[in-house]
Amino acid sequence: MCAPPRNCTAITASEVHVPGRPKDPEGVKALAVAAMKCFEHYRPGGMRVCAGSVILEPGLEERDFEELARKGVWLAKAGFGAFDTAAFTGSNVQIASYESQFNSFELGVRHAIWGTTSVLAGFRYMNVGDLFQLAAFDNSTNTDPNGNGFYRTWTNNNLVGFQLGTEYTHDLWFPKLYLGIDCRGGIYANFAEQKNLLFNSGDTYDQRSDRQVQFASAWDLTFTLSYLATDHLTIRGGYTFLFIDGLALAPDQLDTNPTMQNARNFIADNGTLTLQGPFVGGELAW
Repeated sequence: MCAPPRNCTAITASEVHVPGRPKDPEGVKALAVAAMKCFEHYRPGGMRVCAGSVILEPGLEERDFEELARKGVWLAKAGFGAFDTAAFTGSNVQIASYESQFNSFELGVRHAIWGTTSVLAGFRYMNVGDLFQLAAFDNSTNTDPNGNGFYRTWTNNNLVGFQLGTEYTHDLWFPKLYLGIDCRGGIYANFAEQKNLLFNSGDTYDQRSDRQVQFASAWDLTFTLSYLATDHLTIRGGYTFLFIDGLALAPDQLDTNPTMQNARNFIADNGTLTLQGPFVGGELAW
């Protein structure tokens, strides 16, 4: 409720009911611009109308949206175009799956500041990648290729940077066996990329992809049991906790309107990840 009417603003739901509505990219662009121009200066009852909402159809590309923005169109309508999501809306089975991977490489120096404590500094590379998939089937046997749909989003993070830390060690009753506590942290450049893909009823739509560089941080705490095998080789095992902030994670890239081409051409890269678990490995030192 608003009074007087001249203070009201209305937003169009697009011109979906125009007789013979065009469905090609040039046609839907022209329709949006025409509607926007009709209400550019016309104020029905003193009300401001935000008109001109482009109906999203297959074939629209990023340059089309840039052209529309230059002409003053800033609204879009999803759900009435020809993008097919029948395998999802009519499915009787939906399966969500998630996969992730983590790899790390370190190269650094260790300096003892007194007998049981040392400081650590050096280079570290980490790779974090994950994949989220939603699969939908609208038939009981799942043998109809036109009844299957997949929505996938995956990311890859390559973190490169430097870390600092400290380690406390204490020798145990067994010769050459040590107990240690290691704490370290670092700042990294994260070369992140993401991609979304919608597959429905035999047609594949490359929804969006992007890559960018941003800063991330990582901190870990490790409890270690070490055995000095030789003067240069140490066998290490223990339990570690790792926290990383500033990641692009697949679930964060999900688009609530997956049929909107170029609806979201950026990376959500403020995700956090906490890892923990046992490890076994070796350390070479000179």
